[in-house]
Amino acid sequence: MKTLQSAIVSFPQLVQDFFEKHLTLERNASRNTVLAYRDALKLFLRHAAQLRKCAADQLDATILEVDTIRSFLGWLEQERKCSARTRNQRLAALKAFARYVASVAPEHLERCRRLRELLPARCEQPEIHYLEGEEILKLVKAIGPAARRRDRALLLLLYNTGARVQEIVDLDVGDLRLDPVAVVTLEGKGRKQRTCPLWDRTVEALQAWLAERGNLGEALFLNAHGRRLSRSGIAYILRQLAARAGLHPR
Repeated sequence: MKTLQSAIVSFPQLVQDFFEKHLTLERNASRNTVLAYRDALKLFLRHAAQLRKCAADQLDATILEVDTIRSFLGWLEQERKCSARTRNQRLAALKAFARYVASVAPEHLERCRRLRELLPARCEQPEIHYLEGEEILKLVKAIGPAARRRDRALLLLLYNTGARVQEIVDLDVGDLRLDPVAVVTLEGKGRKQRTCPLWDRTVEALQAWLAERGNLGEALFLNAHGRRLSRSGIAYILRQLAARAGLHPR
């Protein structure tokens, strides 16, 4: 018979199971959700280790205290200069982790329950701007062939597929098949995949961009630093190009 001590799941195991079992297998969370939660927990563990004056692998579930997380949120705002929105995203990730811990390690139930006291910070809701399909086509025509190859390929792919910006962000080079039949595989919410055929002009734009980008990792669209282009990065590109073309996203 197992002793009580041997039945208690270690904190490192809780962290590992949260990502490998709960988020990936049970929740079928998207890659972006997993990465966002990973970053939040990584920062929290670093901060908690500094508070406890120990290595991160020596921490235990007692760090899931209101005071510790409140200290972490303050550190995000004051030291890292994070916005209220980012602060709230980190808090949401920690609450999700705490709910998981409470479900598999009930000895921490009360500690995790108290985290409900931590409320999200108030933040302004940004006005959402977007371009209609016809406006994207006008934009492609307006910028002409002299535009950056990445931006032309990005715009044509948006117009061709009607994809959400996040779906474009998530695209890897391996999601493209340009011959014999040109298609792109998009992954939407809930990891649902769909395949869209590509027009000849979209293929030409993508081939030109791929030749320019070279072998720089998996992400299809990269920023100036060679990293995956973000949603905000695409929004910035669209705003800049729309302004040049005299279009006004609504």
